[in-house]
Amino acid sequence: LALFSERQHGGVLFLGFFSMILACFSQAAGMAASLALIFLYPLFKIQRIHSIEDRVCRGREIGQGLLSVLGSAVLLGVWFLDFDLRPQRAPIALPWTGKFWSFFLDAVSFGFGFEDKPAFLGFLLLLIIAVPVVGTFLRHRGKPPASFVTLTVLLLGLLAILASIAAGRGGRQSFPPSAFASKYFHYAVALLPFTFLAWRWFLERRARLQAVFGLFLWIIPAVGFADNLSFDSYREMHKERLALEHGVLKYYHGVGPVPV
Repeated sequence: LALFSERQHGGVLFLGFFSMILACFSQAAGMAASLALIFLYPLFKIQRIHSIEDRVCRGREIGQGLLSVLGSAVLLGVWFLDFDLRPQRAPIALPWTGKFWSFFLDAVSFGFGFEDKPAFLGFLLLLIIAVPVVGTFLRHRGKPPASFVTLTVLLLGLLAILASIAAGRGGRQSFPPSAFASKYFHYAVALLPFTFLAWRWFLERRARLQAVFGLFLWIIPAVGFADNLSFDSYREMHKERLALEHGVLKYYHGVGPVPV
């Protein structure tokens, strides 16, 4: 939140950048989520530079912006140093391919409790996430409060994580997308509370609409997770995991391919 506040302090910016470094080198998801911050923070700085008239303050903002860009470039360079894309791994599903969007939309749907549903449902859920964000930015003419910018970075960071997973896993053909999407459920389900907060911002000063959409955003996952009360889905998961286990055993006994 402090990174997008009106009063930009050097110590806070350093702490934010240091936290981003820790996130990037803790797991790959941290790097994916940081891309949203790396993209939005320079835009935030450019907007501030154009709005500030005092030369001293503008110079300080330019310096902080250049340091953030330079630091982000170094971080990206170090993170991708000696990056090894092994040929035996599944090919990357690029964003303009159907494999990518099939996996990505399935992962978004899974966060709302829907598994193995049509891609159209995932697209509608993605719109539910995007509409309040875009609408709030348009209403504030590109200058929403710092807290909402932070919320936007969180949402984009989660979507970036799911997109990176879709790129890395979407090229696999052995199992349906949900077989892998379920492993990353904790990233997808985090979209729920932040989407709710985004709609609260978008519908501020409209208490009735806030209540209606709050109920609507509660009903959607309630319907999606309703099948969790049935043991049929757990039996299917058990069969899939047994198949994976048998594949690993065959591999170590030298009678099967590399398990995927």
